[in-house]
Amino acid sequence: LYGTLLREYGPPGVLNMSWPQAVAIFAQGNAAMYTDASSIYANVLDPTLSEVADKTGVAVFPAGPAGSIMYNVTSWGLAMPSTSKNKEAACEFIKWATSKDVVMKTQGEGAVPGARESVWADPAGAAAFPADWVAAVAASAN
Repeated sequence: LYGTLLREYGPPGVLNMSWPQAVAIFAQGNAAMYTDASSIYANVLDPTLSEVADKTGVAVFPAGPAGSIMYNVTSWGLAMPSTSKNKEAACEFIKWATSKDVVMKTQGEGAVPGARESVWADPAGAAAFPADWVAAVAASAN
């Protein structure tokens, strides 16, 4: 269904677009909806980058047939190969990179939204994001 909707109602070439092309079409007001990684939302919510910043909202994805809602924050995946010779160091890096302090710093500056519920619940962690975005994250986390 999703592919059919894109092909039949999306802009020309939509099936082969990368995110910079797709977000530009939306930011110029030439598409009704845009769904992508949460880290890209800033491109359409910043009035210096988007003609539709003041007309754009963020909402929770609809629930699927089983009633589950997709989490509304895309986070970068960090992993270590099973063959790593430095598993302890890799594990420590992953712990550090995903720690509340680091996520609070990057998310608090509005740079990269994180997937830590404790940071979203903290007013300092949510301050750089619109209220509807914060509400969508909270609703999708439950």
